[in-house]
Amino acid sequence: MPTIAVALAALARADCPVLIIGGNALEAYGYARFTMDVDCLVTTSSIERLKAVLVQHGFQHAGRMSSFHEFWFDGKPGGMPIHAMFVNDETFEKMWARRGPMNSAGALLHVPCVAHLIALKLHAVKNNPKRMLKDMADVRELLERNAGAVTKEELVGICERYASQEAISVLKQEGHL
Repeated sequence: MPTIAVALAALARADCPVLIIGGNALEAYGYARFTMDVDCLVTTSSIERLKAVLVQHGFQHAGRMSSFHEFWFDGKPGGMPIHAMFVNDETFEKMWARRGPMNSAGALLHVPCVAHLIALKLHAVKNNPKRMLKDMADVRELLERNAGAVTKEELVGICERYASQEAISVLKQEGHL
């Protein structure tokens, strides 16, 4: 079974810009938690290039869901899947412009800035309330470990655009808003 390091190394070799998101991206901001997959963000226009790179490194395309593609090592579920979420070029460029570095097994990768990572987490909770506990814990850790990286005004704007009322209530109760 391939490790996260193998999947991340394959993404680092991609000939298109890739942002690591999800549980792996947290490590760039001082917080590690267990994750069973590798989530990344790419532009819709570069998904074919990403597919080609992943296939060269032993991953097979397992299918397309509404907003992401899934890849499995050797095409076999049970390994380390890569979920490539795709967004339009304009959204990606905004996130790419504020990206941060992430080193993984000697490979330089890129992650969204803290504010954008929080926005992704809050958006995930809003669209799937079952993610509330896990993703709100990630948001809390990002805010606490990276104090000052997101201003209160910026967090308010992020919440107005991406957060559910329940998530906003939690952030208010904890003094983040």
